Amino acid sequence: MLTELVKLRHTLFKNAEFYYLRTNDGREVDLLIRTSKSYWAFEVKGSRKVTRKDARHLLGLESFLDGPLLGSFLVYEGEKITEIAPSVYAIPSWALWL
Repeated sequence: MLTELVKLRHTLFKNAEFYYLRTNDGREVDLLIRTSKSYWAFEVKGSRKVTRKDARHLLGLESFLDGPLLGSFLVYEGEKITEIAPSVYAIPSWALWL
């Protein structure tokens, strides 16, 4: 899934920088996309069901960043797009390519 997101860099996220984030306290985010003025965060899970606990590294992420966080997404192998926590959306991997 991350490979497909990186491919989108050349079309949707021109001039963006892609990062893997790991903080001193152990918070990890699989993909952090930085544009000139903002960020997008993606955590990828291989399971068909996700819970708020799976999104824990995305919660409060904006406090680490030097710009606004426009979206936080938990990509999973399920069926529904849902808000799993405030401003954190669980999205099926297939929905990325529509």
